Amino acid sequence: MERIETNIITKKHIGIAGGIASGKSTICEIISRLNYSIISLSDFIKNEAYVKGIKISDRIDYFTIANLMREEKGNDILAKMAIEKIKRENIERFIIDGIRTTEEVILFRNKFYDFFLIGVEVSLATRLIRIKKRQREIDSNNNYNILNYIEKENSDTDNGCQLIKVMDMCDNIIDGNIPIQKISNNCFKLISS
Repeated sequence: MERIETNIITKKHIGIAGGIASGKSTICEIISRLNYSIISLSDFIKNEAYVKGIKISDRIDYFTIANLMREEKGNDILAKMAIEKIKRENIERFIIDGIRTTEEVILFRNKFYDFFLIGVEVSLATRLIRIKKRQREIDSNNNYNILNYIEKENSDTDNGCQLIKVMDMCDNIIDGNIPIQKISNNCFKLISS
């Protein structure tokens, strides 16, 4: 793996967008090796479920809770919560995992002049393999259920995921189908250019 000195990194505020099992969290882990704090928007959804006593049993539950939060507090609510955390914890260098609405992108770009959005694209076949392989409790092994979630992720609703539009707003797209070493090298080149 190519080593990047942290003093030549030009991008301090990064966001990651992509569908389920596209490799977002893997890319976050790679970049975090350079002293970036990972802020996962799904953690705010998990916390909301906990506070309201809702058990998350599958991806549709995540989707439903997130959409309820957006209906009640706006499509940028998860971004607002992340920004509060960044301020409260005085986080200087961060990577936001799981951006899914255009309003989130706009808010991050308004708050952080150098905000850089990376999209991760991967084939549907690879995503299905990854979901089944990782065997997370909330992931279904049923292709119909997985495809249903992917469809909801790509929907363009007022208070829901707008992944297709978000991907169009990305500053750069990483191909998640290539070997992890190449993804790593691409990430380091992106954040130091």
